[in-house]
Amino acid sequence: MVTNREVRLTPIEYSLLCLLAQHAGKVLTYAQILHNIRGRDEIEIRQELHVYLSHLRGKLQRDPSHRALLVTVPGVGIRLPL
Repeated sequence: MVTNREVRLTPIEYSLLCLLAQHAGKVLTYAQILHNIRGRDEIEIRQELHVYLSHLRGKLQRDPSHRALLVTVPGVGIRLPL
C-alpha cells in the first residue's frame, strides 16, 4: 500500500521494485537491472525499462511534493533511497 491505497503492479514492475528494495540505498545500473529482470541487456529492452520505471514512479508517487521513491542517478542508473 502507498499512502493507504492499494497499488496494482504488473509482474515486471513488481520485479523491479523487489530488486531495487533488495539493494536499497545502492545505485543499480540499467545493465544490472536488465540482467536481473530479463536476463539480457539489449537496446530495445533498455527502452522498455525506462517505460516500466516511469509507470512504477507514477503508481508509487502521485504527489510530487514528497521525496522521490525512485532516484535517477544521471549516466549511472536508479536507486531506491533508504
